[in-house]
Amino acid sequence: MACGLHIASPLGVNSEVAEHGANGFLAETNSQWIAAIEMLLSDSEIHWQMGAARRKMLRRGYSLQIYGPKDASILWDIARDGESRTQ
Repeated sequence: MACGLHIASPLGVNSEVAEHGANGFLAETNSQWIAAIEMLLSDSEIHWQMGAARRKMLRRGYSLQIYGPKDASILWDIARDGESRTQ
C-alpha cells in the first residue's frame, strides 16, 4: 500500500490495514480484481482519495516513528538476554 497499490488480497496484514472502499480494495476473485482495477482506471479522483487516506493511516499506525522504538526495545531485550547467557 505504501507503494501506491490500491488493491490487495484479504490475507494476513492486508485485512488489517486495508479498509475496503476507503483506502483500497480487497479482492479475492478475478471478477473482484477486475472491478477494482476498472474503478481505479475510470475514476482518478477515487484513486487520489484512497491514496491520501492510505498514507494518513500508514503514518498514524505503521511509520518508523511508531515501530522504531518498539523494534529497538525488542532488540535491546534480545541483546540483554544473550549477554546474561554468556556470563
